[in-house]
Amino acid sequence: MADVSGRRFVVTGAASGIGHAVAERLLTAGAEVYSLDRNTPSAAVVGHIEVDLASPRSIDAALERLDGSYDGLINVAGIPGTAPGDLVLAVNSLAVRHLSEAFVDRLVPGGSVVIVSSIAGFGWPARLEAIRELLATNSFEDGAAWFKEHPQQGNAYNFSKEVARLSSQGRRSGP
Repeated sequence: MADVSGRRFVVTGAASGIGHAVAERLLTAGAEVYSLDRNTPSAAVVGHIEVDLASPRSIDAALERLDGSYDGLINVAGIPGTAPGDLVLAVNSLAVRHLSEAFVDRLVPGGSVVIVSSIAGFGWPARLEAIRELLATNSFEDGAAWFKEHPQQGNAYNFSKEVARLSSQGRRSGP
């Protein structure tokens, strides 16, 4: 791991799974970690802010509670495909975009935004046109409305991870 001692990171999903492991690893390496999660993490983060990633207002309120600049935002939080499709898309894709776009001005020069997706995102070429349409929406709410009007075949989880994969390459851009 690169030297992250004294650097500041925000990790979504730090209360469990991969997000918890990322937070622990950063903390062990001397970084300051701030958690955005609906649950309280067991990791010794510097700060925790409860957030409902399915709500852009909750995301905005959480961002208002973060001060200063950061070396990175690490988007790990996600929900499984067993949840309702609109909720899966909201948390796994729309929240990632909303949070990342709102956070970018808080990054120090050279800072990074990381989006953790899934192997489930590798089917994106088959739905590239639909993904581009969704990414062309202008807000969280517009994206949710687009999804309601354009239900996707198959698992909403896979679609959400396909969208997240392409979101990581820049809004409105292709692979």
